[in-house]
Amino acid sequence: MFKSKKKRAIESAIEHLSATLRHAAESLAAVADDVRASRQEIRRDYICGGWTTPDLNRGLIISKLPEGFNAAIYAPPLNRKRTRLMRVFVRVDGDVLKACYDGVEHTITTNPLHDSITFPGYGTFLRDDQIFG
Repeated sequence: MFKSKKKRAIESAIEHLSATLRHAAESLAAVADDVRASRQEIRRDYICGGWTTPDLNRGLIISKLPEGFNAAIYAPPLNRKRTRLMRVFVRVDGDVLKACYDGVEHTITTNPLHDSITFPGYGTFLRDDQIFG
């Protein structure tokens, strides 16, 4: 049987609306993914800045790069000059921070509760404002 023009118009409008809603849902999901990724990046960025071991024997400076972080571990200043012990690129691997130094890939651990970051073999560092406050 033939459908009336009105019924075909309604079915066409419903199909169009359905397609529009699917597209909107896909777009919204993409935006939600971007927001999640941005929130994770913002949470990770708290590691940027100055850090010092509790015994004051080593310092750490971390800065943000487009694809990760730059970390420099140094000995305390002698005659107002820092002695750099190591400079390394820290990359984000999922939810984990990784750095390759001393010929080995290491997992860099952070503890936001204690405001600390640990570089295996170099120690645990606390934020400078906790140490020098």
